Amino acid sequence: MNRREELFRPEEVDERVDELAWGPRQQAGAPANAALVKDLYRVHEEEQEENAILETVRARLAKHVEGQAHSESEGDVVIQDTQLVISRLPLKREVPARRPFTRFATLVASLLFVIVLVGSMLAIFTLAPAHQPANLSSRSIYVGGAGIIYRADAQTGKIQWSYPLTILKLKDSESSQSVTHLIVADNNVYVLMDDPVHAKIQYPGPDHIVLALDAKTGKKRWSYEANNAEESGIRDLALVDGTLYATVINANSTKIYAFNPVNGTKREVYRIDKGSGSYITGENNILYIAAADGLRAINSTDGTQLWYVPSPDTNPDLVWSRPHVHNGVLSITLSNNEKGYVYAFNAKKGNFLWKSEQTHGLVMDLIVTNNAVYFGSQDRWFYAYDLQTGKQLWKHQVGSASEAPVWDGKTIYVPVSDDINSFYGIKALNATDGHEIWRAGTPGGPSQPVVANNMVYTLNSGIFVFNAKSGALLWKASVPSLPDGAPAIVEIIQVAP
Repeated sequence: MNRREELFRPEEVDERVDELAWGPRQQAGAPANAALVKDLYRVHEEEQEENAILETVRARLAKHVEGQAHSESEGDVVIQDTQLVISRLPLKREVPARRPFTRFATLVASLLFVIVLVGSMLAIFTLAPAHQPANLSSRSIYVGGAGIIYRADAQTGKIQWSYPLTILKLKDSESSQSVTHLIVADNNVYVLMDDPVHAKIQYPGPDHIVLALDAKTGKKRWSYEANNAEESGIRDLALVDGTLYATVINANSTKIYAFNPVNGTKREVYRIDKGSGSYITGENNILYIAAADGLRAINSTDGTQLWYVPSPDTNPDLVWSRPHVHNGVLSITLSNNEKGYVYAFNAKKGNFLWKSEQTHGLVMDLIVTNNAVYFGSQDRWFYAYDLQTGKQLWKHQVGSASEAPVWDGKTIYVPVSDDINSFYGIKALNATDGHEIWRAGTPGGPSQPVVANNMVYTLNSGIFVFNAKSGALLWKASVPSLPDGAPAIVEIIQVAP
């Protein structure tokens, strides 16, 4: 008895093929194989000659390979291996003298083995993606509010760590440290916040503490507090070219400090001899400062002033937003509760470029894309202007925008606090013409949203996550409770690794 007969005894093969094709012991999940064997039985009944059966087997194998093949190199390897198997099928003179049914059963077993092998290899090569997309689980949500900072899973909202802030109990109430600005970069979380002592004395007022946390663990790295006669508050925080900058104010001056992100050591970069709220941004070693008296550009390395533009409106009630620099244009809002404008200046020289039409309400902030400036106002109108020329592209009544919108390359996502139908939530607008794509409601006015991984994240008494294309609610999560059991009030959200 040769090796083939030891592995495939004719009686066993006959029995198993009979059971697979006709018998009651056929297993669920094998209908395709049973149908194939039944077809082969019909072929056997029509073709009794051994050579005809072999040719039929070869033809079916070749047809199967041809139907499953694809152009990638892995598919070529599978085809070559299968053709080698076909070439080694026995010819008439190689088949031992067995009864026709036994010889046919052996061929069926060989055919089934080859088909399973080829199908499995092709499935592996054709179904496996060439590369895996960025894993959403590698990203996290960072949330800041009154009394707490925490990190949560970007897929579920499950809390990964939390950092409690100080809560000051007063006679009839309590006050807590509250986050007003949050930056996540280079495995650090940089936070600007007020503190309850100053809040009790001069609330609302400037913030006072810069805090740096480890983004992975939530452990404190360093902090800086402006709490003396020379430094009464901190107005803004910005990360520019890998350095953390803050505007520190008192009654007589505004100082720009540069902090080492690793250990918090600081140096003074620039000073304005007036105490005022100042917002800051920058790029390529240039800082742009929006102070009450006007706009400035300074060299962040040596502190030299590059240009200065006085405020175009001397009304002290009008306040700047944070400046934005894009494609050589500095865009910024100047507004109060009654009116507002967007101004554009040449970022290199400070030359005036254009001004928007007047809004009839506060403009909190704006966003800038490659070719347009988008902003909303509390007068319920939303606007789009050409970045370079200032030409109005479109405007629509969307609803009161109390926070800045965001953009994902095609769509503008606007946080709406109240429209003509008392809607609260996120509206998605086509960036080209402003038409509404979808809207998704929240219980109250939403925070400034964040777009990541085709999801829109926003806050309102919890985390709400919407599908960026359809607006469908994907999931929501509650916020942690404070020590007194009350849920934290959260206002700022970021999504980052």
